Amino acid sequence: VSKRWKCWRPEMNSKVQDLQSLKQAMSAQDLAHFSQLQVEVENEIQSIEIDKQSFRNGMSNLGAAVNVITTQGPAGMAGFTASAVCSVTDSPPTLLVCLNRAASVFETFKNNQVLCVNTLAAHQTALSNAFGGKTPMHERFEQASWSTLSTNAPVLEDALVSFDCEIVQS
Repeated sequence: VSKRWKCWRPEMNSKVQDLQSLKQAMSAQDLAHFSQLQVEVENEIQSIEIDKQSFRNGMSNLGAAVNVITTQGPAGMAGFTASAVCSVTDSPPTLLVCLNRAASVFETFKNNQVLCVNTLAAHQTALSNAFGGKTPMHERFEQASWSTLSTNAPVLEDALVSFDCEIVQS
């Protein structure tokens, strides 16, 4: 995976406008020199390595549903916050849920072989933060009301939508 990203921040817009104004007032010789400098600067911008936190900050601006993924079974009860969820097909109904194999809850989900995708509403930020941080597992679940469906995975009672699922591949 490449660690080089071309990042554009809103504050760069005014700088671009300033440069465009300068270009309009230049002679042909100055314009040729300016164009060469502009290419050099653009190449430099494209090769800037961004740090982990800057990448996370940028990604936090992408629109996606926030979900609390839960499981319960022989390996115990666990849950985590995820936005890496998408539909794969409707026949049969299939979801893709991404969970890092190094995550502390990975083995619990793998061994239980069931999960529930609970899509959060805007007012459930605190719950998202609890399941996304280092909050002890029992405290995470104490922050909301839960029920179960056929898989026995915890279903958030006031979720926008919940998908009760069996894991078919991990």
